[in-house]
Amino acid sequence: MYRRCHNQVPGESIREEVLAEKIPVCNVCCDRPVEQGEEKPILKPDIVFFGEKLVNAFFDNVNADIENADLMIVMGTSLKVAPVARLPSLLDAKVPRILINREVVGSSSQRYVVEHDKKSLAQSNLAVVLCRFDVELLGNCDEVVKALMDRLDDSREDAERDESKIFSREGTNR
Repeated sequence: MYRRCHNQVPGESIREEVLAEKIPVCNVCCDRPVEQGEEKPILKPDIVFFGEKLVNAFFDNVNADIENADLMIVMGTSLKVAPVARLPSLLDAKVPRILINREVVGSSSQRYVVEHDKKSLAQSNLAVVLCRFDVELLGNCDEVVKALMDRLDDSREDAERDESKIFSREGTNR
């Protein structure tokens, strides 16, 4: 995505450029000449890089998201960068937390007890917070998610098969 015009492109369309170590540029903005002092229309993944400022929407919504969460899935992280590292610990103790990661992060044996105002804690720059995860699925995130999807597909197919028996004549006791 290019920040100025918000043009988005599928990753596959710039794959060859990236693999060739070329910097992909926005095909909408590169049609016009770049003025002196203006940044080149470089495409950037729609993620936040280390050291980049989080978008205001994060801070605007974090408290409501914490209050309304019924599950947290944490993937591919060291949980060392504030303020996101503290989010698992800010949730109500009843909210299940699932870690999908190459390594264990947080602490399975300790739970950080939040005694601070949640808003100030979420927006502060305190050190890493220890938290526990209810489920830890360790391995390559892509592979773990694919395995989960496969199991969910199998479960759905089993449920559909059972459902078809319930609603078909063969499945009734007539």
